[in-house]
Amino acid sequence: MFMTYISSACIYFVYMGAAPFLLAADLDSDNDWPYWLDRTIVAFSVVLAFAIGFAVGGMACWHWYLALTAQTTLEQYNNSYMRNVCKKRGETFANMYDFGIVGNFLDLFNIGPRGHYPWYTALLPLRIPPIGNGKRFLKSGQGYILDFGEDDEDMV
Repeated sequence: MFMTYISSACIYFVYMGAAPFLLAADLDSDNDWPYWLDRTIVAFSVVLAFAIGFAVGGMACWHWYLALTAQTTLEQYNNSYMRNVCKKRGETFANMYDFGIVGNFLDLFNIGPRGHYPWYTALLPLRIPPIGNGKRFLKSGQGYILDFGEDDEDMV
């Protein structure tokens, strides 16, 4: 959520700073500079907010993808590999922790039928403990255990 808040704030700053930025970029005009700060500082601030918003927004999108598919970064790489192995074998891979996008969202914020908090806590920057004890996690019952058998060519 922190990265989402930061990228949203950067988008708002760039939106509100667009007019002063365009005025600062117009160096040939005879208009007086109406702001207290120098033109370069205003221009640099808007460019920096755009760059930070783009970078942090990209990271936020990646982490939202991971959260909504019930994966960590390492699990995503492992699941991608296992998905390819299953595809070669003609089988279907399923992540054992995935309850679907809505179910994963509800579990992430500990709301909904399995949760213990009201829905509006997902919008607030509150510390909400996760479902479970942090060592064991809910399983969807659709998990896939890859059986390598005696063939070592597919070993990870």
